[in-house]
Amino acid sequence: MGKFVPYRKISETFLDFSGPLLRDLPSEALEHQAREALQVSFTVWNAVIFAGVLNDDRYLNEVRRLTADKP
Repeated sequence: MGKFVPYRKISETFLDFSGPLLRDLPSEALEHQAREALQVSFTVWNAVIFAGVLNDDRYLNEVRRLTADKP
């Protein structure tokens, strides 16, 4: 079994994943707004990883529940 070598850094992949939230921020957004958007992205990222890799949907279901009434 060969060693898997990703073709790009995980941080690049994460920023692509976070892109829609970051792009929706106004250009004059404060640092804390960008930080909050990244925290939301990180939470969802981890929930997706737990669901996909560990077959544990608890966190993903919680994210869905918390955001059900938000666009």
